[in-house]
Amino acid sequence: MRKFLLKNDDILNILYENNILVVKSDISEFCTKFTKFEKIIYSKKDEKYFITTYNFNKKTKFEVEISKNEYKEALKISPVISKQSYKFSIEGSDFILEDYKGFATLEFDNKESNSNLPTIFKNIDMKEITDEKFYDNMLFYKKAYLKLDNKKIMKVLKNSPFLKLIFPDDIDAYKAFLTLINQFNFQYLSTFEKYTLTKNSDFLYDLRQKIVEISSLLNEFKDIIDDEIFTNLQNLLRQNLDNIDEIYKFKSLIDYFKTISYSKKTINSLEFVLKNQNEFFGFKKDLNYEVFLEDFNGFYKKDSKILKEFVARKIRFNLVLVQKKFNKLSSESLNSEFFEFKIFIDSLKSLLKSFYLVFDIKIIKKIYKEVLKLSIRLDDLYDRNSWCEIINLYDKGENKAFLKEQKDEISVFMFELRSKLIGEKSNFIDEARRSSKVLKVYYKKEIYEKSKQNH
Repeated sequence: MRKFLLKNDDILNILYENNILVVKSDISEFCTKFTKFEKIIYSKKDEKYFITTYNFNKKTKFEVEISKNEYKEALKISPVISKQSYKFSIEGSDFILEDYKGFATLEFDNKESNSNLPTIFKNIDMKEITDEKFYDNMLFYKKAYLKLDNKKIMKVLKNSPFLKLIFPDDIDAYKAFLTLINQFNFQYLSTFEKYTLTKNSDFLYDLRQKIVEISSLLNEFKDIIDDEIFTNLQNLLRQNLDNIDEIYKFKSLIDYFKTISYSKKTINSLEFVLKNQNEFFGFKKDLNYEVFLEDFNGFYKKDSKILKEFVARKIRFNLVLVQKKFNKLSSESLNSEFFEFKIFIDSLKSLLKSFYLVFDIKIIKKIYKEVLKLSIRLDDLYDRNSWCEIINLYDKGENKAFLKEQKDEISVFMFELRSKLIGEKSNFIDEARRSSKVLKVYYKKEIYEKSKQNH
């Protein structure tokens, strides 16, 4: 078989003009298994459903018809991809044109080694991809032909910073990361403006979360970023995070006490302390930061990676790490051990939040929701512990008995949070293992044999 990549389906017009009989099928398909030995594809062709098994060693293809329920219940490890297939014959050769959104492929059975394309196709712009394994696995590259215009994206994100980004599957990881960091920066500035106007603690919490996201993501991408710029940016982020965290601890505790009777004196005391806190945590006009945000030419890029493979490896690595850390937690664990676990959950959450749409499969969306749930509980545990630390500093004098009572209530709630987290361990680890198996497929050599020359 020879295979060609076409920019569009203009070839259909030529077929119709030459009165060539074409058989059309609407096809949806996804992968459920991919190893170096075989690949299993579930497909819907018009109104029928099939399983096709490809054996790479024997070079065989075996297809059987199945029920609609079997198709719907199969565990996907790839997105569902839709295409229109056109079969036709010219001069004794059989052809298959597969029309995806934005591009098309043409295959034909060259029974004779020197057979060429029919002359009616001579003006069609096409590229031979017979030996390019990447194009054998389009199921794993559903969005490979989306294109990003950096200038347009920055303009849109500046006005609408909270839009969901969907990246092309084969985009360079550094370019995708830089786009995300710019989006995070716009989100931060927007939230910072809201906080400045309202002094609402919810916006302060969002600022803290955004700094954690940026820092976590930066850490995951450090392999492809210049070492010096990485260190400078992390120091800048850490400084901002420390300032925000200190202010938020006090503000959130004050908000808590506002819901408690007879707490006016305590609130006044905390507000007095808060007034003396340095409430500066907007990003300074840092030259390294400003230059980095505009580095779409890749001056600070250390290495080239295909995004989908890169983030699949990163997410899977973090999933395995989180499972190990979670397994060690118990009701006897110190709070500090839960907070250490929180660091790994934050990194995993940042990766999944930014890139779960790259995979477009339910199992990855599901583990993202599970991670999000753990993250919220851990944030709550961390904040309550911070409140207890502040109370320890101010539990003297006439408010001592009141503060001790409140600390005891907060501690009980923390114990309940810890119990809920431990109770979710078994289910989370099961989901993480399933997701991990799926992600491993996305960086197999059998799939990622595309040359780096385009990156």
